[in-house]
Amino acid sequence: MAWHVFATLGSTLLLVLVVLAAPAVAAPTSPSVIATIRVGRSPDGVAVNPRTAHAFVTNLGDSTISKIDETSQQVVRTFRGVTDPAPIAVNHLTNRLYVGSPDYATVSVLEGHSGQVLTTIPVAYPSAIAVNPKTNRVYVGTGDGNVVVIDGTTNQVLATVPTGSGVYLGIFGIGVNPRTNRIYAANHETGNVYVLDGATNQVIATIASGERFEGLGVNPRTNRVYVASLADVTVIDGASNQILATIRAGYTPTGVAGNEFTNRIYVTNYDSDSVSIIDGATNRVTATVKVGDGPQGIAADQQRNLVYVANTYSNTVSVIQDMP
Repeated sequence: MAWHVFATLGSTLLLVLVVLAAPAVAAPTSPSVIATIRVGRSPDGVAVNPRTAHAFVTNLGDSTISKIDETSQQVVRTFRGVTDPAPIAVNHLTNRLYVGSPDYATVSVLEGHSGQVLTTIPVAYPSAIAVNPKTNRVYVGTGDGNVVVIDGTTNQVLATVPTGSGVYLGIFGIGVNPRTNRIYAANHETGNVYVLDGATNQVIATIASGERFEGLGVNPRTNRVYVASLADVTVIDGASNQILATIRAGYTPTGVAGNEFTNRIYVTNYDSDSVSIIDGATNRVTATVKVGDGPQGIAADQQRNLVYVANTYSNTVSVIQDMP
């Protein structure tokens, strides 16, 4: 709005134009929730494709997948065709989605733009999924303690790698370091993290901790692995396969995501309805952000420094803006 102010000084008429701009929205000075997005029922898994600026959320309760536009922070499409979707991963180079249906023993491959189901791959109780975009390999952790390796080009199963025992409580967390071509699978039942060589599909190390693991994330730049358990977050050196630290987060840490550019790790605390933000340099929790009810799945857009959190009981996704 423009205000025209007239004043007189002697015989001189002064015209002063004052332009009042709309109040600027101050940028957050600490990590905070900048949007809460309504999705389907019982959101579970989250994946982000920063190249297309979209986040994808599996809604276990109504068998849908919500596609969120990162610019508007709105659901722009709802995909159907996958029954009881839970874990999800995306190859940002091919824009392919990989969605697990544990109760139906399948992994569905979807085209990320349209949501078309391209194929369905039989996999027993898929409970966690990760992708190496460099090799176009998909790694599926299963409830019976295996890692199933899928060729992203042919959608064929290349190997099934045993990684400890499990009866529906096997691999709950899986992650990939594309720089080293190492895959990390956290077994809830055995309390071990298994390290696979992506070239040979063989287990090359077993890291014992005794924790009941829930989720796993990797920072490729620092070669650090972060594993959430029912009590804390375990930090592993990817070079030596040694445990470096144990970090107390909130109540019942479950999901883990990382930002390799800021060296921050984000952990959902299921029972305290919050996200802990860990400084990868100090292994300390630097902030705790309240989100919705029962946060579980989490993914970070490293280009935009945004974090997407699936709140299972709120039927929402919280969007956290972290500081650059």
